[in-house]
Amino acid sequence: MNELQMYELSAQALGWKTKVVNFVRTNIVFYQRDVSPKPDWQEWDPLKNDGQALLLMRELRLSVWPRDDAMWRAVPSDAPMVSDIAGVSENLNRAIVECAAMMQEAKCLQT
Repeated sequence: MNELQMYELSAQALGWKTKVVNFVRTNIVFYQRDVSPKPDWQEWDPLKNDGQALLLMRELRLSVWPRDDAMWRAVPSDAPMVSDIAGVSENLNRAIVECAAMMQEAKCLQT
């Protein structure tokens, strides 16, 4: 899964509508929380925005802890030890975003 897919899937895991805008040599993911007549699109960058990463952790009820090998592990709180869904990274935000994206991907595969 590439970074762009992680961004999109993690925002969708929160139930948000997403769109990708291509700027010069980069793609930016925007999200929309509310479907009012005047939609408020905001940039989604949870790898760099700690507040957005913590929002994912809180809303999706993720458990996060450091491992002995200086890596972070993020998993769904309902099954932290048996889950195949886990984000593992040296970067805390990346572990959270990976886990959220994997949860959404698994949800999409079930439907």
